[in-house]
Order: sequence, then C-alpha cells, then structure tokens
Amino acid sequence: MFNTPQYRELETFVRSQDFWRDCELLWKTETGSTNDDLKLILSEIPEYRQHLLLAEHQTAGKGQLGRKWHSEAQQSLTFSFSRMVNLSENDFPLSLFTGVAIMRALDKAGGDLSDVWLKWPNDVWIGKRKFSGVLVEVVHSMTLSAAVVGLGANIMPMHGFADSASLQEILPSFGKIDFLKAFLRAFADLYAVAPVDLAALWKSYAGNFWKADLEITDHSTGEIKRARAKDLSSDGTLIVDIKGKPARITSASIRPVFA
Repeated sequence: MFNTPQYRELETFVRSQDFWRDCELLWKTETGSTNDDLKLILSEIPEYRQHLLLAEHQTAGKGQLGRKWHSEAQQSLTFSFSRMVNLSENDFPLSLFTGVAIMRALDKAGGDLSDVWLKWPNDVWIGKRKFSGVLVEVVHSMTLSAAVVGLGANIMPMHGFADSASLQEILPSFGKIDFLKAFLRAFADLYAVAPVDLAALWKSYAGNFWKADLEITDHSTGEIKRARAKDLSSDGTLIVDIKGKPARITSASIRPVFA
C-alpha cells in the first residue's frame, strides 16, 4: 500500500521534473477506474491542467476493447495521467510512447529484460505472461481535448492469475514508487523526442516487439489471421508477415500465439 512518506517522496519527485512539475497529483485509496475518474475531472474543469491520478485499488479497471483489467490492492500499480491533444490527432503515438516508456523504465532500472517484450503497441509481457497494460482514451469538452492514459502493472505476483507476470520477477528490490518514478522519467524523455527523430526511435525498439506469433483480428471485418511481426514502420505502425506477404497493422485486436 502507499503511505504518507511515499506520497511525499512522489510529490517531491514530480515537482522536480520539468515535464510533470505543474500537474495536479491526486491519490485515492479505492476507485472503480482511474481513467473514468480522470475523464470526469477533465470534462468539468474550465481550464486544462495536467493531472496524475493514482489509486491503491481499482475495482473496475479497463483494458483495450472493453476488456477488464484485474488488480489487487497491495499487488498492483494503477494510475492515469492526461496530456493535451489536438483535435486532428489520434491516440496512437501516445499509446506507443507509453509502451516503450515502460520498457525503457525497466531497462534503466537494470532489470533482466531477456524475456521481456512488447505486444504492439503497448502491452509488456514477461515470457508468456502479461506484466502491464495501457488504455488511452480521449475526452472532449467545450474548452479542451485531452488524452487520458491509464496504466496498470503487476508489482507483486497476482493470486489466482497464472497468466500474469510481476515486476518482482525481474526487479525484486523495485517497489511501486520506484517503478512509477522510473516510468514518469522515461515517458518525459521519450515525449521530448523531436518528430523528425521518431522513426529512429521506433527502429531502436523494434526488436522488442516479436517474441511470439500473433493472431490478428481485423476490427472492421472480424477476420482473424495468423501473422509474424517483422518490423516497425517510420510512423510506428506494425509490419507483419501474413502467409509470406507483408502487411501494415494500424488498428486491430492482437493476441500472442505461443508454440
């Protein structure tokens, strides 16, 4: 669980970071969904301010495509943060940034990443088990459009969920606050990358995206295809091989298929 010294440690860290310094830091013991809470807050404020909302426990956490995200009060880290977006933007680059930031945070902390990989665009897996998930949603009001980025990560082993991996497996001495600080620092560094340099950034992390074959479900047709990840394009979309032919994936339900 979080405690007062941890909160003060996090607040001190946030105020020391240029990227996060002015954000509103909120902390809840329990809530349904930090994303839902933050979307409501942003829809009601007259003027945008960046927020970072943490919860010790989520009872109705959300994943991609309406799936549930399961967490336990003392085992997981769940939080959401906001960024202003232009009406013409989609949430894809932000989604990809978040997944890569998780990988960078683990790497900078000295974790053994030999079995860690990214299921495009942002789920982090350890071997055949999921460590973290990300959900990006956009909220519009009369005065603003903002993206809400929700992240859930298993810090300790999850009871009753054999397909879940935890931070303890690769960084046993790393706690919730340690990981959160490492992520916030990594995200800020990545967000500062100039647009002209993004292609090189995606290329540098491309090798983290294929540790398994993929089962891809097309959102528009419902068609399911077996594919193998091959590369990331200059804009971060996934390039796969489907029956010997290359294809670009921009939006789809992707499930890893293990031998």
